[in-house]
Amino acid sequence: MKNVIPFLKLLKAYNSRDWFNENREKFELARNEFFAFVESLIYDLQKIDNRLSGLEAKNCVFRLNRDVRFSKNKSPYKINFAAILREGGKKSDLPGYYIHIEPGNCFLAAGI
Repeated sequence: MKNVIPFLKLLKAYNSRDWFNENREKFELARNEFFAFVESLIYDLQKIDNRLSGLEAKNCVFRLNRDVRFSKNKSPYKINFAAILREGGKKSDLPGYYIHIEPGNCFLAAGI
């Protein structure tokens, strides 16, 4: 995660569309690294949970943009990368595994 954590630290400090557009290359590097991590996690978890067979990172990773319409916090971007690994991907409501990567607040969870 050599690109993910540094990018997220900068994003937290400069959370604006202008900054993001100027640093899109850093975002792409971090996002690709996170996608690769999720793909390897899916591969490893398939050994103990065959319901994840055929699952792809693109169906599991949450978007970085925030919905700010009804929020007091108008920051346009989340300050974490997250994914849910479960049969059917992020649009399913089946049990699964959740990963959250944020500087100082990383965790894994499992359940419904």
